[in-house]
Amino acid sequence: MGVQNRPMTETTARAVRQDEMGPPRRRPVPAQLVGFWQFSPFSSGARTLILAITIIFLGIETYWRLKGDLPNGFTGFAMPVLTFVLIVVLLWHPPSGAIGLAVSGFAGLAIGQGGRYLTAVVVVAGLVVFACGIKMAVAYCGAALAWVAIVTAWPPGLGEWGTIGHLLAFLMSVTLGWSIRRVVQRNRELHRELAAGDERLQAELRAERSRIADELHDIIAHDISVVAMHARVLERTQDPDIRARSQQAIAEAAGQALADTRRVLHLIHRTPEKVVAEPADLRGTLEALAQQLRDLGHEVEVTVDHATPPARSIETALVHAAREATTNILKHAPGSPRIRISLTSHRDTITLEVANDAVASRDPGAPGYGLARLGERAELLGGRFTGGPEGRLWVARMTLPQH
Repeated sequence: MGVQNRPMTETTARAVRQDEMGPPRRRPVPAQLVGFWQFSPFSSGARTLILAITIIFLGIETYWRLKGDLPNGFTGFAMPVLTFVLIVVLLWHPPSGAIGLAVSGFAGLAIGQGGRYLTAVVVVAGLVVFACGIKMAVAYCGAALAWVAIVTAWPPGLGEWGTIGHLLAFLMSVTLGWSIRRVVQRNRELHRELAAGDERLQAELRAERSRIADELHDIIAHDISVVAMHARVLERTQDPDIRARSQQAIAEAAGQALADTRRVLHLIHRTPEKVVAEPADLRGTLEALAQQLRDLGHEVEVTVDHATPPARSIETALVHAAREATTNILKHAPGSPRIRISLTSHRDTITLEVANDAVASRDPGAPGYGLARLGERAELLGGRFTGGPEGRLWVARMTLPQH
């Protein structure tokens, strides 16, 4: 080939990059909490509700203490205020709040408020089970049960019904917290499944768009290039025979482009009409391409040294490569006098090579869409594709396994 495909414009390149990236990824959902310091944050609504309930109970207890029904003074207000502060910490960083609640029971015992403080410890157990990792939740529940045993044995104790009441409150709180935790985890799993399904759908859509783009570029672009080149021939010559051949070539290429366009539209719209893709004919394609180049005044040499038909996917890829190579010659090296097309096999590989005289106007920029896609196809099939100057020639070469 004479010239590499022209680089994409900045706008086109940005659009292609955006298409390859797909839609913005959703923020990943945390996996099941198992670490000691892992936690699931409370929502703003849950924080507001829990804070409101805590403030209400703190207000009621303060009211009774001010009336004298409960002990007041520093010892009377210290533990309720400390409990409130630790619950606030729990709402914003559950592991820190859980550790604070478990450890601060010593303060309650020291000032004789262990029983009332214990009520908050067992009630809050459900919040810890819901928000904290499994290790932290187990540690907190063990500490809460230990405090129930300690306060029961520490004079004046809780009494028989007090101990049973705290154990029942602990069991109900833990059960509720665990149930909510399972519901939230299930919602997260569903969210991950939906996100994964959405990503798969987007990947399938991108693959479909790439396939349609390949169809348009590999097949229709070649036919349009043939039409354009023969139109130039009609402008430059008045020879009746040459004009007749060019007009026939234009009609055939235009008809083929129209048929291919209709097939691609069927592919896009998924019409009920069955569209049958004709199997690739590598030998026939090479001869047809060579004849198109000869009709435009090029001297073309075709060499086929290959007897065993390759796998259908390999043959299709080589057909695309041959079309792309000749299309680039028509677009970027129309003045190249001599062109060589060869198909050779060696052991388990088959090589297609299209070479033409290099031209001084060759663009040294990066390969365009067509060459880049040929490289991707060759790599997927376990082969390789190269395109560039080799001495006085510009050579496009694709080597693939035969099966």
